[in-house]
Amino acid sequence: MNLFDELCSDKILELIEKKNEKFPYYDTSVDECWLVIVSDMNSIASRYTFIQDKEHLNEVKSPFHKIFHLENLCGNLTSIK
Repeated sequence: MNLFDELCSDKILELIEKKNEKFPYYDTSVDECWLVIVSDMNSIASRYTFIQDKEHLNEVKSPFHKIFHLENLCGNLTSIK
């Protein structure tokens, strides 16, 4: 395993919290609002092959109807909520 093989679930939860704060400013005319978090695999700093402690993501509280994590190199998609 190298330095960039895992993404801690705490970082994802932290990002979701930041996005939750902006939720009231998004378009309210839609029935659902989804959040898609993308790990940019073109950047060496965000190359992850799996999410560490993924079970912590099951406890996420968010006004978003659905939340996904997308790893854009191979297209791996993880449903968080």
